[in-house]
Amino acid sequence: VKPSKIVNGNGSMSYPERIAFNKDGMWAVADYNKNCVYLFDDRDELVRTIGSHGSSDGQFRNPQGVSFDSHNHLYVSDYYNHRIQKLDIHGNYLLKFGSNGSSDG
Repeated sequence: VKPSKIVNGNGSMSYPERIAFNKDGMWAVADYNKNCVYLFDDRDELVRTIGSHGSSDGQFRNPQGVSFDSHNHLYVSDYYNHRIQKLDIHGNYLLKFGSNGSSDG
């Protein structure tokens, strides 16, 4: 991927943590410092930026990991919100699980 492809209106990525590919060749990158996930198509073009800083549904506080399931849902590990969020391919929030603490869940 050419570095010029990894740019949006706010400049380049700050701290890309993890990358994931789906079955259609799209790929996603979690940016820890910019609190978002970048979604690219199979031609390495930026499709959308998902999320923003915060603790509401669809927002992140330092996302670290990203993964796709077989239905193209996106899972994002949301480090300081102590949860994993499930989003659709368009970035719409679907559900979350996990919480802060020493107990299960």
